[in-house]
Amino acid sequence: MKRVSLGWVCRQGGCLGLAVFMGVGLYGVFHFFFVPPPQPRVTLYIGNTTALFPFLGDGERDAGSPMQVGEIQPNCGLEEVCPDHHFPVHVYSGKSKDDRPRVCVSGKYIIEKDINKGGRGINIVLVDARRMKAVVARRFDTYAGDSTELERFLKQEVVDRDIVVAVTFDEASRNLSPAARNLLADLGSSQIQNLQFRGQWFMVSQKGAKGFSPYEDLKASKGGLWSPVNERFCVAQQCKGRHEAIADPRQPE
Repeated sequence: MKRVSLGWVCRQGGCLGLAVFMGVGLYGVFHFFFVPPPQPRVTLYIGNTTALFPFLGDGERDAGSPMQVGEIQPNCGLEEVCPDHHFPVHVYSGKSKDDRPRVCVSGKYIIEKDINKGGRGINIVLVDARRMKAVVARRFDTYAGDSTELERFLKQEVVDRDIVVAVTFDEASRNLSPAARNLLADLGSSQIQNLQFRGQWFMVSQKGAKGFSPYEDLKASKGGLWSPVNERFCVAQQCKGRHEAIADPRQPE
């Protein structure tokens, strides 16, 4: 029987290892240059990073200017995934002036403290109904300033089919003009006329929808203290207004 030397075995093993190493390397080079990477199932935005949101093209509404994205929270904290043609929303009005307002749309916080200037007054996010993505975030300090910019915004920048997510923080009633209240009522609010000192209010509505918003609440302050709004819900891509609510009378402008 022919005896196989240890040196021969080592040489053969070394050649085999080298062949495997070269094969794996060549496969890696081929895969890197010629195989497209798998598409991610979810695109995450790094917190506190300014980026155009959403991307332009394919009929999406232009965001117009960079927006910041804060915390990423899948489904905005809802336990159940929203049905088709719905998207998750979380609105929080804060429990004191040292707290922060929060608005989450489709898993991304668009309004927070130091995110898109969220703060005192009325915070508004516009959502492109077609893509169910936030495209505009603004804050109007109707405590320290007047309602001129808010009125202009509601008249000129909110277009048909825009979904409007609005929530107050701290104090928003002091300089909220009758004209601004009436414009918000035209968007579907049945309760904005009742907003008073340190009252907390939110509404989600769609421009062009008939009737009153199905997503709205107003909480009066208690002894000058805040009664925070803190709601999570699914919003329909095409909102249907309620007709049973009775709105407060419009105010003379």
